[in-house]
Amino acid sequence: NSRLYPILFIIAMALICWGGLLSLRGIWWDDWAWAWHYFGTPGLNDFLVPFKNLHKQLEGIFIYLSFKQFEALHQNATLVWNITKFLIFSLNSLTIYYIAKRLDKNNTKLPEITAALYLVSPVINNLCLVTLVYHVELFSFLLSVLFSLKSLQEDRFSRQYYIISVLLGAYSMISLGSYVFFEVIRAIIIFYSLSNIR
Repeated sequence: NSRLYPILFIIAMALICWGGLLSLRGIWWDDWAWAWHYFGTPGLNDFLVPFKNLHKQLEGIFIYLSFKQFEALHQNATLVWNITKFLIFSLNSLTIYYIAKRLDKNNTKLPEITAALYLVSPVINNLCLVTLVYHVELFSFLLSVLFSLKSLQEDRFSRQYYIISVLLGAYSMISLGSYVFFEVIRAIIIFYSLSNIR
């Protein structure tokens, strides 16, 4: 099935670029710093102190709950952590593909290329710079954009897709203030999509 080829290509690219995560046991850089902080504080309120100072309390709650869940896995915690990170990388790439596919009216290879560029980009996927929670927030934003497009490109305006889009977008912006500026990208994408419909 030709529809499966791009998806299989993206999965193969994800395995080539980040498949090594599936066999690693460890947590790096900022993720490790927050893990150290987690085990050095007695509870949620103390853990959130630096996040409150940074005005990122929701992000802190997410990280705390993540560590709480992974702690229960004992010796398998870091393996599951890295598998989760790999899955989020892959899902982000697939979501980028579906966004680009909805914008590509000429059936070019641009959606696959765009998704692959995300996977190979050292800026976005640098293990030393990006924590797991940032990839989850990016996934939320990308899904929000995808549902925005779906709400506009259906035969009738879809209120359900629009509400989902707003909720996901709100989560990404509340979690990380930088996504407020990313809304410019959403506006450009929507404008381009609507101009094509006309």
